[in-house]
Amino acid sequence: MSYSFTKIFLLSVFLLCFAASVFPNYQNRNFIAPHRARVGELLANSASADFNGDGKIDTAVIDSYRSMFSVLLGDGAGNLAFLAEYPTGLTPQDIKTGKFNADNFEDLIVANAGENNLTVFYGNGDGTFGNAQTVAVGSAPTAISLQDFNRDDKLDLAVTNSGAGTVSILYGNFAGGFDLQQTISVGMNPQDVVSGNFNRLRGLDLAVVNADSNTISILANNGWGTFYLQNEYAAEMSPHAIATGDFNFDGHADLAVVNKDSDSVSIFSGNFFGEFHHEKTLPAGDSPRAVLINDFNRDSKTDLLVLSYATQEVSVFYGNGTMNFPDAVSFDAGPGSVEFEAKDFDNDGWLDLSVVNQASRTISVILNDKNGALETVKNFDVEHNAVTLVKADFDADGKTDIIAVTNQHEDRTAARVASPTHDSTGSILVLKGNGAGNFTEIGDYECGVSPTAAAVGDFNNDNRADIAVTEIGHSRILIFQNNGNGTFPAPIRIDLPGALPKSIAVADFNGDNRADMATANQNLNTISIVLNNGDGTFNVSTSLPVGTKPLSVAVGDFNGDGKQDVAAANFNSQNISVLLGNGNGTFAPAVNYNAGETPSNIASGDINHDQILDLIVVNGTITARSVAVLLGNGSGGFALANNIPVGKLPVFAAIEDFNDDGNKDLAVVDSDQASILTLYGNGAGNFTFTRNYGVGLAPAAAVAGDFTGDGKIDLVGANFGGGTLSLLKNAAVNSRQKKYLEWINKDVRYMIRKN
Repeated sequence: MSYSFTKIFLLSVFLLCFAASVFPNYQNRNFIAPHRARVGELLANSASADFNGDGKIDTAVIDSYRSMFSVLLGDGAGNLAFLAEYPTGLTPQDIKTGKFNADNFEDLIVANAGENNLTVFYGNGDGTFGNAQTVAVGSAPTAISLQDFNRDDKLDLAVTNSGAGTVSILYGNFAGGFDLQQTISVGMNPQDVVSGNFNRLRGLDLAVVNADSNTISILANNGWGTFYLQNEYAAEMSPHAIATGDFNFDGHADLAVVNKDSDSVSIFSGNFFGEFHHEKTLPAGDSPRAVLINDFNRDSKTDLLVLSYATQEVSVFYGNGTMNFPDAVSFDAGPGSVEFEAKDFDNDGWLDLSVVNQASRTISVILNDKNGALETVKNFDVEHNAVTLVKADFDADGKTDIIAVTNQHEDRTAARVASPTHDSTGSILVLKGNGAGNFTEIGDYECGVSPTAAAVGDFNNDNRADIAVTEIGHSRILIFQNNGNGTFPAPIRIDLPGALPKSIAVADFNGDNRADMATANQNLNTISIVLNNGDGTFNVSTSLPVGTKPLSVAVGDFNGDGKQDVAAANFNSQNISVLLGNGNGTFAPAVNYNAGETPSNIASGDINHDQILDLIVVNGTITARSVAVLLGNGSGGFALANNIPVGKLPVFAAIEDFNDDGNKDLAVVDSDQASILTLYGNGAGNFTFTRNYGVGLAPAAAVAGDFTGDGKIDLVGANFGGGTLSLLKNAAVNSRQKKYLEWINKDVRYMIRKN
């Protein structure tokens, strides 16, 4: 008995541990994209460490516009959550972290360019900071190097003063403060400083980049913390950042210098005497701002990473142990990337990146894929402001394509096939998918002034995917009929005078097996029903009153009678309208339901497995920012089951089973955070926020589908502010959660049910 009990007990422990290792991975499935946190207004720099002693990396980020810094706590998985913010001096430019006093807690120091001083914040060990002290330095301090320069086991400071052309040296004291010891003249407008043992003598030396004199100043340490100018070297145009490491394994420190105005990074090899020789200059994006040196792929060779502002990318030069770097591999860094740092944000032993994104006012955490590559989105340039996306196999090659509807600001008429007007500012771009996550533009067609939405349907019954676009500039619908190969002739125009249609959906409203349309008319507070005559003409059969300022429309059989119904999200009247179809193109009067403060987007799907369509409504304002769940009752009525706070400015929601557990999930586009947020459904009408995935600037919409050919549902975001599309590849490891775990040993089967 005792033996059997012991066997069963040990087996149970094994299986429970196994289940614990399997099922959390199932819950934490994610897309390949940066984690992103919205904070501040004009971000300048960040510093990361474990501020609250929980073994997870946290981040402090400075806001130069509001003269504040914010603390965001990490969860050990790459996510950051806002904790608190603190005032700094005017116009902070740099922040560093270290242990300044004897309490062993992480402290912070901030360089305040607008007040010519530093502010020291002492950590309390719980993620909060207090007891700020101010230390005067030179004019307009921009960068800090934090090291023990005088070998007294206390951290000291080297600070570049851009307004004075100097570097201030401050020694750390027993109280955790700093005392000014020396001021050294360097070049004009010093922007960054790095420390290293350049001449193999005792004491750390300094290298400073001077943006206006295009030089590098080398400050040698006498071994006890006193510095003197040893050498000065010419750089490219506007050197902005500097880092040091041993690229060629000769035991001597080398330098990498980012040149902002020549779009390059210069490599300097060092020798035993602390002298440097310019080896080469490598192209590094457009307007590079920062540089990091470390071994990111763990091959024991030094790699080089350069952050570019204008091209919004990280260029990774993987080291080979020589000065001959291979061509860079580029990864998306997020909108307006100005600074970055390397830390292990997900506790897997690999260095990750956090990026300060100035344009989107966010911090992006980009995880290492454990091969030295960065888990970030793949962007496709569409040159103009992407409004919305639709998907279909437009060229009949068996692979999913995308059409992007854009508003543009420059003339591309020569590249277009159809040019219905000369004052057009809108276009549809046909992007051919290769089934592996890549897209190539094969067509560009004018679609009027200010297009707002699109829907796919077969409007001429030729079994080809056509597209309908709403255009508010001329208050009409444009129908693009597919030639079968992904090209389109000039569109059919359907006028909706005074309507200003904002949204469109396609369904067969009168049972004739033809694709009809419904539009949400924000100016007339109506829904237009447009019936397909089957001969290439359309009839605007009726205009149905709904609430005030309808912005979005969805269709489906809400009452299970086999006839298509319509629902509209009414922004100003703060409700939704449901109109049940009679099956002949007419509808019953609208019935209104509460759905939150500012309904702006609506979608339908069976959320709770009752074979009845439910509704998801996005309340898209800074104050409302929620997703409302309305469960259908089977007779065409709806009840508000949940109103879930989400993001900062949600604008769009897609319904799909992203984690393949059989339950519908949500992908919510957050324009303010430049992100797509996922909420996993439990199959009963409830959703749980899982993660924030960084995309391009001001995303407006997204489309879900298997774009990479692996059977998993991916996402593509339309970035209105960035002129790009972002592909988020589904990174699910297991395709479906198992209901049972089985372990068979001879003639005995052990089974654990996963409820």
